[in-house]
Amino acid sequence: MTEHELTSHLKICRRQLYNWRMAGLIPYFKMGKAVRFRVADVSKAIEMMRVGSTEHISFAVTR
Repeated sequence: MTEHELTSHLKICRRQLYNWRMAGLIPYFKMGKAVRFRVADVSKAIEMMRVGSTEHISFAVTR
């Protein structure tokens, strides 16, 4: 997957993707000057960035 395809898919700007790459959050391949991403790697990386799940959140009201 190209940078353009991935930024369109994730609805993020190219700079954000670059920042994630430089931080080591998204694995990528370099082929000459071209940068490519494996869909399975990106899916796993995005899942690891997930902060929480609504399934595990319980709201307690104290008064």
